[in-house]
Amino acid sequence: MERVRYLLVPAVIPLLPLLGLFFIPQTQRRRRFITGGMLFTLVFAFLGMGLQGSAKAGSLGWLEFSLQGTPMGAVISLSIASLLCLAGLFGFEVLDGKERNYYVAFLTVFIAVQLMTGAGSLPLFLAAWLIAAVACDVLVKRNPKGLRFYRIGTVMSGVLLLAGAILACNSNAVLTFLPHTTTGNPVLPAALLIAGFALHTFTCQLTPATAPTSVVLYVGMGIMGLFGVIQTICYLFGISALEDTIIQSVFPPVFLLLAVICGGLALRCQNLTQRLSCLAASQSGIVLFGLCALQQKLFIGAALLLVLGAVCLTALLLCSSAFRYTQGKTLVSQLEGIGRQMPLALFCFGCAAFGLVGLPPFSGSVSRLYLARGALASLDWGIWAVLVLLLLAALAAIALLKPLYQGFFPGQKFESDTKMHYGVCVGLPIAILSAVLLLAGLMPVYLLQWVQTAASLFG
Repeated sequence: MERVRYLLVPAVIPLLPLLGLFFIPQTQRRRRFITGGMLFTLVFAFLGMGLQGSAKAGSLGWLEFSLQGTPMGAVISLSIASLLCLAGLFGFEVLDGKERNYYVAFLTVFIAVQLMTGAGSLPLFLAAWLIAAVACDVLVKRNPKGLRFYRIGTVMSGVLLLAGAILACNSNAVLTFLPHTTTGNPVLPAALLIAGFALHTFTCQLTPATAPTSVVLYVGMGIMGLFGVIQTICYLFGISALEDTIIQSVFPPVFLLLAVICGGLALRCQNLTQRLSCLAASQSGIVLFGLCALQQKLFIGAALLLVLGAVCLTALLLCSSAFRYTQGKTLVSQLEGIGRQMPLALFCFGCAAFGLVGLPPFSGSVSRLYLARGALASLDWGIWAVLVLLLLAALAAIALLKPLYQGFFPGQKFESDTKMHYGVCVGLPIAILSAVLLLAGLMPVYLLQWVQTAASLFG
């Protein structure tokens, strides 16, 4: 459908503030210009949720350039626009030095991930992925310790993705996400593409970084790696072509094991940001388990966790950054009594923690329920999968609820201090995320409707 071309609008609008960065020297004007661009992107991302269809833009042999609108692509586009917009506002308060360089990279990632959500072919998706990966490399330079790890992981991911694309071409597969019939043997190309996207997701989430860089890496690029897996399984090759293969039999337990390993590592991390990064990787392992199982209920649970988990992690990372930039507290042991000094931030941290753990009525409970029911109904080892999911919920609870308890109940020996006052650019994103987390848990019907529409591919 021709109207699907309007999905490019959320990718084009941020180009204006990106170009404006080089012509607006005054800091406050530059920030207002960037904010306006991101807010307009948010509006068009919301409108784009109704633009379902597909449009082929061009073809050069196996090189397909096309755009599409899908339920998951629309949800991801709106989620990315919203979360990165809040991260950008937060960055206004905490950035210092070389601010322009940060926002050039930030907006470049913003544009690239919006392009990926509307990409209708693998070449266009991988081109946008490469642009975002290079821009994130600039962001990681702010933390030299994570730069080497990020580059190695990105290169390895790129090799896997390139190999998968080449093998798909050699097997005469059609490299489009638009409706088509899968030809040839898709197992090895699909396995390489899924492994490449998954590896880069873990690379981004385990890279040491500081906020708002952390939000861009852990949430923005992490979501897009998982979305790439969805596009590969559901649209590039198709579910029926991958059933009864290693994608369905080997990948789910492997990703579930990786989730347990990352969850265990989170407990050992005393630095709060590092603990959250390990938990992000653990949640991604659960999502990949649900996607690769190729079952409808597991897909619904994984897709819900993908979106709701991203909101929870954004809230946790921004709260962690608020503790760091206003109080200088980076370790879990230093958060004792922080709830009396920064009650709003710790309240938002608690909402996100309950949501990520999956305690009702918070947002993550619905996704955990679908994952458990899907595992019991469709997997031979479903009972073991449910036990592992319960273990992962327990690990996340221990990692998150302990600092939360210490923050609100420090004990009688704690000497109360005055409340901390911080700028609106810190408080507003935290307040908005608190409201979203509460509303998403009480009224998940709208998001569930979109995810169930995407899951109709399973029949």
